[in-house]
Amino acid sequence: MNSKPSSLPVLDGLRAILGSKYILTDREQTASFVRDWSGDYISAPLCIALPGSVDEISALLRFCAENELHVVPQGGNTGLVAGCHVTDSERTIIINLKRLNRIKSIDAANYTMEVEAGCIVQDVREHAEVNKLLFPLSFGAQGSAQIGGALATNAGGLNVLRYGMARDLVLGVEVVLPDGQVLDTLSNLRKDNRGLDLKQLFLGTEGTLGMITAASLKLFPQITNQETAFVAMKDVASAVEFYQLARGHCSDLLTAFELIPRACVELAVGHQTSLRDPLASPYPVYVLFEIASSGPLDLRDLIETMLELAIENNIILDGTMAESGQQANALWAIREAMVEAQASYRRHLRTDISVPVSDIPKFIDRAKALLAKIAPQWTPLAYGHIGDGNVHFNALPPGDLADGEIEIGIKKILAEIYSIVDELNGSISAEHGIGRSRREAFASRQQPVAGSLSQTIKEILDPGGILNPGCLYPPLGAHRQTP
Repeated sequence: MNSKPSSLPVLDGLRAILGSKYILTDREQTASFVRDWSGDYISAPLCIALPGSVDEISALLRFCAENELHVVPQGGNTGLVAGCHVTDSERTIIINLKRLNRIKSIDAANYTMEVEAGCIVQDVREHAEVNKLLFPLSFGAQGSAQIGGALATNAGGLNVLRYGMARDLVLGVEVVLPDGQVLDTLSNLRKDNRGLDLKQLFLGTEGTLGMITAASLKLFPQITNQETAFVAMKDVASAVEFYQLARGHCSDLLTAFELIPRACVELAVGHQTSLRDPLASPYPVYVLFEIASSGPLDLRDLIETMLELAIENNIILDGTMAESGQQANALWAIREAMVEAQASYRRHLRTDISVPVSDIPKFIDRAKALLAKIAPQWTPLAYGHIGDGNVHFNALPPGDLADGEIEIGIKKILAEIYSIVDELNGSISAEHGIGRSRREAFASRQQPVAGSLSQTIKEILDPGGILNPGCLYPPLGAHRQTP
């Protein structure tokens, strides 16, 4: 990432704000910032800026607006939709918030905490736990994802069924606007009905309207009692039937309910050799689920009664319950390893769709039939958070397929899968966002009024189009064109 002569005055201006130490241009220094988690995208920004305060971010954005530079906000760079991808090495900088990483306060009496945007999600969870509280946002990349990025993308994860998406866990945010102004809505109030809820403008909008620099988060009583089980069944329809039973039987104690096909178990065990197949015999479909409470409830009796009922009704065929925290972690490690195994694979098809829970079997059956018809050598992997209708229908290409053919295949398969989603009144993005990789598919499906209103908001808050251009919104001036 060698600077061209025309960029030197701009870099000098940026260094004047942060100091040379925190403006990175050397290829070795920038390597961890320019490669996304999947490895599918390698960025080429003018530089990486590492501000250490809100004042520095404000000064950076003012400078960028005055010098017609584009800014891509970046958290832990764990996204999967090219939300931080940069190709304009002349006019675009990445601002990473890793230095804004303080836990500012925790209020146990009001079940809230205030954190800076660069805090790692896992650190936020652990800090709450030390204080005998729970911050429930949990997903595979929580050990490297920053909370600001998780809020900007409205992350989902394993506990959405009980606690909701990331936006449901936020009481207020501090945001730096594109012109450098700072909006402070930080609060520990659970109820506040004074006019517009401005924080929602910045939650889930992927850094296109402002940069989240801090947040007030909701906390909950610490989980003191939980039960985890891994059960087998003959098909996805049985898994959905079992979910209906579990939801009715356990109500809000049900915290996670994960669909895992046999192919994913084999993938996980093959990728991480320390893992073992939980059951003695293989089955087509599994569900990994958990119930939890913060009080002295007899969860073991509750879950055993439910499993007996499911067996009597021929819904489940086999299963095992964790007898310790270690065994529960081993079961969840299968869920994590199957995703890691895919990440280590070459370029492949990833989706993040949602449909009504009752339509999950129909979607998976149709998507598998489609794949068998148009790409029979690809291996389907259909798994996800079945309790909230979120299915990741992924597919691995054959090992001998050339990179160019893989790209053609992905586009072809994706278009057909999205058509099935449309017919089922679903969404092409359940939890990963839009980014750049889904922008055209999103724009073609957005209602005209919604698109026009969204663009109006963008132009009011960011008239120069400096924040994350091409992510979620089309580049400035292109919104009236067909993507």
